Parts: sequence; C-alpha cells; structure tokens
Amino acid sequence: MGAAAVDNPVSYVGQINDCDAIKYNGEYYITGNWLRGDMLSSRDLRSWGERTHVFSWNNTWHSPVNTDDRDFDIHGTHIRYYNGIFHLYAHLDVVDGITHATSSNIWGPYTEPVDSVFAADIDADTFLDEDGSLHFYVTRFSNNGNYYRAMSSPSAFSGNYVRQVWTWNGSGDWEDGTHIDEGPKVFKYRNEYYHLYAAYPTSDARYSIGCVQASSPTGFSNAGKYPAPICTRTTPAAGKPEIAYIGQPWVVDGLNGFEKWLGYFAQTTADGRTQRIDRMHFFDRTLFVDGPTDRWTPGYHPAPAKPQLLNIFPMADGALPSSDWNPQAGTWSVASEEALQGDQAVWALNTVNRDAATHYLIEANLKFTQAQDGEDKAGVLAYYEDASNFVIVGFDRVADTWYCHVKEVGVDTITAGSYGGSVDYGVYHKIRVTKNSNRFDVRIDDMIPPGFSIVNTGFTEAGLPGIYTDHTAAAFDGIIYTIGWDEFDAGTTGWGDNVNGVPVVGSWSVAATG
Repeated sequence: MGAAAVDNPVSYVGQINDCDAIKYNGEYYITGNWLRGDMLSSRDLRSWGERTHVFSWNNTWHSPVNTDDRDFDIHGTHIRYYNGIFHLYAHLDVVDGITHATSSNIWGPYTEPVDSVFAADIDADTFLDEDGSLHFYVTRFSNNGNYYRAMSSPSAFSGNYVRQVWTWNGSGDWEDGTHIDEGPKVFKYRNEYYHLYAAYPTSDARYSIGCVQASSPTGFSNAGKYPAPICTRTTPAAGKPEIAYIGQPWVVDGLNGFEKWLGYFAQTTADGRTQRIDRMHFFDRTLFVDGPTDRWTPGYHPAPAKPQLLNIFPMADGALPSSDWNPQAGTWSVASEEALQGDQAVWALNTVNRDAATHYLIEANLKFTQAQDGEDKAGVLAYYEDASNFVIVGFDRVADTWYCHVKEVGVDTITAGSYGGSVDYGVYHKIRVTKNSNRFDVRIDDMIPPGFSIVNTGFTEAGLPGIYTDHTAAAFDGIIYTIGWDEFDAGTTGWGDNVNGVPVVGSWSVAATG
C-alpha cells in the first residue's frame, strides 16, 4: 500500500468507540464514548488531533454512573449543524436516556438548554432531507430495534415513535437469533435512503454493520434489509490479526465532495478497539463497502481523494494566496483562517486559479460579516467564461432570498426563492453547485432551495468557478472545486459525438432510469 492509502486504523485515541463525525467548513470533527466530552478534528479523515473538551453534562435527571469522572457517562454522541447552531445529542451511559446540548461554535462549549430528558433510548441520529424535513432515529436496547420520530426542529419532535427495523428468531436475516444493538445512521444517495445498523452483542466477534434501503426516510422496514452485512469480520492477510467486533457506523462526504466514506469501530488483537474508515461504493443504488481494511489488506484501497482545490485557509493572516485565486475586484484577504472580502462598494469576483472544466462541483461556506445596507449579495460563482457569460448562485440578504443569475451572451435571467425570515445570514451556510455539461444543480445547506428547478443553459464548454460578493462584505471557508461528475437517471447528460474525438457508435438515448 502506498503513502496515499487509507492505512487503517485512523485513530487509537482513548480506545474510542460509538462515535459520530460531522463535516463542517471543509473539516471533520468526531466525538464519542470514552472521550469524556472531548472532540477531535481532521483535515483528511486519516489524521485526528486537536483534542478539546466541548461538553460536560449538567442536569438533575441523570445520576452519574462513573462517579470518578462524570463525563465518562457521555456515550453515543451525534452533532447536527442547523442555521448557525450546533446540536449535540448523547445518551448518558445506558440507563436514563438522551440529552440535547447546543453551541454556536463547533468547539463548544455545549450546554443543555432544558433540564429534562430529550429522548429515551440510545444512539441518536438526525437526518435532514433535501426537502428540509428533519428526522430522528434511535436504538432501543430493550426492544431490539431502531425507531423513527419526526422532528419540527433540531430541538423538538412533531410525531410519535415508530419501530422500523428489528429482528427475531426465525427471521431469516443475517442477524437471525440475535438482536439489533445500536447505531442508526441514515443518509441519502441518488434519491434512495440508507439506514445502517449494528447487530449481535458488542462482545461477539460477529458484531457487524447491516443496511436497510428505502425510497423515503420514513419508509425503512425489514423488507428493505440487505441479505448480508455490508461490513463484517475478516482476516486481512494470512497470519495477521482478524478485524472483528465491527459497529457504530458513521457516514461523511469525502474531501472532494463526491465520495462517501463509512467510519466505524473495530477491534484486533494488535490494535485494540480503534476507529477506521472505508470507501462506500454504489452499483446503481446498491451499497457496497470496501472494507473492513487494515494496513495489511492487499489490493488497491486509496485514501480519500483530494479535490483540485480545497481551501480551509490554515495560514497566517495576510493576502489570499495567488496560487489558488484570481480576484478581479474587491479587497480579499485571509484572517482567522477565513477568506474575507471587505469592500462593500464593488462587485467582487474571484475565480479559482485552476484548470477550467465542463463537469465539476463547486462548494463554499459563507456568511455576511457587516451590517445590512442597501445591497447585500454573496455566493458562489458557478460558471465564468467572461463578463457576458456566467452563472452565479447566492443570497440576496435585503430580499431574504437565494437567487440564481444566468447571463448568457449578455442576456440576464434571474430566478429566486424566498426564505421567509428563517435564515440567519450572519452565520455560515453552505452552497453547493454541480455543473454537468450545460446543467446546474444547487443545494443550500444540503437542501433544495425554495422554488428551485434544474438550471439549463447553453454553457456546454469549459469554464471556471469561484466566489463573489456584490456590494457587501463576507467570509468564506471550506471551499471545494472538484472536476468530475456523478449522474444518474434522466440527469445523465453531456454525452455525444466526438467526445475525446471518438464518434458515437450505436443508438444511444437517455430515459427516466438512465
């Protein structure tokens, strides 16, 4: 395995297990059991450090089990970022239930706004769907299964619990004869929904991760279970320790914004219990995991792929690096590991200093840094050819909208959607745009913007993305530019004669399913 390989395990700290990770502004943050309310961070998913204490529980309803160090009771953590607030969920040991704490900073401190049990059970997970709906999942130790409940906000529920996934003697499942122990983790890919769970007792080497697939976040059921675990015990090479006791899955987008990675704990006689990561692959919509892997696993198991540009600005205050950016106007700088544009009197355009492309992803997190005045707009430059041909996607703070401005051969087309006062423009929001040939798709904070539909243009040629402000000051962080595409179903586009100089042979077409 080369230097760029995953080289599991990725973290040995404190024999941590029952973890969850969040990607925020281009970096990764992890919390979990035995960290005593601490958090670690990573810029590449492989090296974890900067251990910092972020949470100590302080309520009247939980009696400490670990009296020598009360924060050893913090288990099964999960963090959700929502409109400027970080929401931390943790069950306090395994008796009383789940607590909920909040902070305006990823590094805390997190405090419990309400002195009462937030939810029963263990291993909370929240899922934010692209339509803006929030969903809550837990494992019930005593009831052998994973349960679902609708949320009206990250701190409130709007429905009752429904058991979605469980097992029983004679079920015929791969976990037949045992029980589901922990680990609901829900995510979406290509309009399908995936619910990961762990079964068998944690003390059993057969402890493994399974998957349930459904067409909606409320539709998980035993009927959608995969017939075999997606990550289970294996011996990586002859004479090497078995990788076993695999559980508590977590899922994040990779560095380049396209890949998805599975994190989990596993145990070997050589390393003890550690955190590991492996790439998730989808054959159409069926999930496969390239794991578990180890430093002894033969074959090709590359590390998370890097984008053409990843800017998280880990540098001293000063000028924006010209090796990465080509500002055309404005006052651009780096301060406190953020990119800043401070001139409120100009339209400040800034393209990436990278190769132009036809198919790519551009993602940036941004916030407005000065008081609102007469004209405040900022966002992502989705495509730039010249002053008469471009696409921008951003926020209009005065109108309280997101908007898309297409200028094609000098002709302007502007679409917009209202947020109705729900957005705090002084905190970070993520704008993600994918260009696939002439089609532009947009997500804001992982949601479809109000009133959005695919933007079709005549821009089939290569262009450059970037960032911009329009008569406002703003900060940017976690900027990704990745050349490539991920297309499926009717969204398959851009294929035709003379691609790479080779004429099309045969009769090709695109239908609803590809």
